[in-house]
Amino acid sequence: MHYPIKIALGQNATIFPKINRIAYNVFMNKIDWIFFDVGGVLIEDDVFEETRRSLLLRTLRVLDSSITESNLDEMMLKASSMTGPINDNVLNLFIRDKQKLYIARNFLAGRKNELNEAAAENCVRKEAKIVLGKLAKKYQLGLIANQPTANKILLEEAGVSKFLNHFLVSQEHGFGKPDLRYFQSVFNATKANPQRSVMVDNNIERGLHPAKRLKMTTVWFNAHKKEVPDDNNVDFTVNNLQGLLDLFC
Repeated sequence: MHYPIKIALGQNATIFPKINRIAYNVFMNKIDWIFFDVGGVLIEDDVFEETRRSLLLRTLRVLDSSITESNLDEMMLKASSMTGPINDNVLNLFIRDKQKLYIARNFLAGRKNELNEAAAENCVRKEAKIVLGKLAKKYQLGLIANQPTANKILLEEAGVSKFLNHFLVSQEHGFGKPDLRYFQSVFNATKANPQRSVMVDNNIERGLHPAKRLKMTTVWFNAHKKEVPDDNNVDFTVNNLQGLLDLFC
């Protein structure tokens, strides 16, 4: 029996491709590693992301008051697909004039304290320790995340890091998503086979598109239940960490 294109496995997880239950079970037995993004997945960072978005919009409107939130959202998708910091990518996409770009960067840099205050609100999701503890009994777990090393402290303090067999972030690898060299560096360090590995990420363009290019299984962490884009490279979607137990346990 084949399930329809969108199959609910439980309250928190969904399969997108057509797949029968036997094939699904066989497939899951071939998974060795599950890799996680940090911001927006293991760590709840809604305040930071809203502050970042607001600051970018204010910065751009200093130079062009006609820029809308929709314009920014569109450019942030493009910026996510590019290597380098998202903030820099957004400014480079919008602003071609070097002098105006200099003004915009200075304006944004002058409001760094606002971002730092917002980042202080970041916290590890309350279910992370339980979920990763259960997954760690069956799989190797690791990070593929564009994060400063300072954010690892939050995972350590929450008792989550002990379940992660690979606890290095982009800064320690010298590359960042969506650069395929970052993924390959992680595979080299862990000896993980990408075809037997899963990527859990809340950013399709930055994390899941490159993961799919490497033939990883992709899980979209869609906490805000956004509409699924047509060209999404998503094998599964979850709305919370508990959904990973519906999928993999």
